[in-house]
Amino acid sequence: MLCIAADMLARKVIAEETKTPENELSFYKAQGGKLYLDSGDCYFNFSHSEDTVALALNRHREVGIDVEKIRKISLNLIKRVCNKDEIEFISNGNGLNSDFAEGEAAERFFRIWTYKEAVLKCSGEGIISELYNISYDKDRCFCEITDGYCFTCVTAE
Repeated sequence: MLCIAADMLARKVIAEETKTPENELSFYKAQGGKLYLDSGDCYFNFSHSEDTVALALNRHREVGIDVEKIRKISLNLIKRVCNKDEIEFISNGNGLNSDFAEGEAAERFFRIWTYKEAVLKCSGEGIISELYNISYDKDRCFCEITDGYCFTCVTAE
């Protein structure tokens, strides 16, 4: 259901931004699955998690966005997704001493996770690539934590 809501939101906002009637917008799917406009004058990406939808729109370059509900995360997942420096950031220099990260450690993990997903969505690769191989760069993204969700947006360099 959220996929439909995200699609409707994207159509409405893109139509307003490009001054094109919604029924005249033509969307295509790139090889990696990313949607794009045939006109190429507006870049967009959307994401959803639980009951939340996020949309990013940029008139000048490719954009990727990810939203995730913040929740407890297993140490196993953290080690599979994050490199040594990222694990240090998540643990705030104190090491990860339990089987799960929660609270502020979970928030830091989701900053990294949503960054990596947004980078892959921006490039059009999707989540087929190894997240471990992407290094978190807080200076390359906009990240906001609000109402129990982490939103991260990146643009192409």
